[in-house]
Amino acid sequence: MLSALLSSIVPTFGIIAIGWLCRHVKIWGKSSVGVMNSYAYYIALPALIFYALITTDISGRVLSEDLKLLGGVLLAHLIIVVLLLPFLAMKKIKKSTRATLPMLITFGSTAYLGIPYARFTFGNEGVVYASLLSVVLVVVMLFVSIVVLNQFSKSSIKKDVLHTMLELPFLWAVLLGVLWPIFSFPELPAFAMSFIQILSDSAGPTALLGLGAFLFDIKPKQIPWIPTITISLLKVVLPTLATVIVLQLLGVTGVPLFVGTAMAATSTAVTAFILSGQYKLGQKLTAGVILVSVFTSLIALTIISAVWLA
Repeated sequence: MLSALLSSIVPTFGIIAIGWLCRHVKIWGKSSVGVMNSYAYYIALPALIFYALITTDISGRVLSEDLKLLGGVLLAHLIIVVLLLPFLAMKKIKKSTRATLPMLITFGSTAYLGIPYARFTFGNEGVVYASLLSVVLVVVMLFVSIVVLNQFSKSSIKKDVLHTMLELPFLWAVLLGVLWPIFSFPELPAFAMSFIQILSDSAGPTALLGLGAFLFDIKPKQIPWIPTITISLLKVVLPTLATVIVLQLLGVTGVPLFVGTAMAATSTAVTAFILSGQYKLGQKLTAGVILVSVFTSLIALTIISAVWLA
């Protein structure tokens, strides 16, 4: 069991550590972060999602039991957003904290951290569930995050929510992967499948290395530690507990239950840092939460893996 547990956790967080180490010893420069994240975001992760979907009998699945998983995990996150709404009106809380609070607690790193973890822990079946969940959560929680940020921002930097949604490569990868078998598109030739598989295999390592390299550039001295630690704990605890409760009430069990719980337990997404920078709201707090929530997520995912293996 210990060997299986290490096989689940070490590949994920070990690669993050390697990314951090490569920046520390100056094997990579600061520009490497953007390069790896762009490759993972636009090419490798969409290839992984598409490959997992077309190599799985997805037709009929998303129309039945899987809807309980997708709807349950989404409902759990929306419940958290509703619970956070009263805090957005509290003038005693800093404006930047109120503006970023829903984003920091509900917008998880489901693609960069969640999908690789699901692959190492649950195999291809886990990747399918994680891919579908990632798209649903990213689309909805990004929408919620931008709406809240727009309420606190100056009009000159408000973003077009619909345009932002349509730019998500994960969304198009899932749509293509789901529609491919449903509409009986011709099978891809062997060389094309091999090519997509190579891109797919590079997704997890590249995304995790990029995350580790990103963490190195966060300056601990600039982090407001008390709100950072508080929000980081809430990021992992609240969505995870809400997801477990909702999924069990819906009768979701087995791999779907554990994948859904794991996706809720991921750290805050790096995209949150980009958004906070664009809106000029709580960038130091966001950086700190991303850093600390990686460690709280490590604890949570280790527990999830241990329970799954047991």
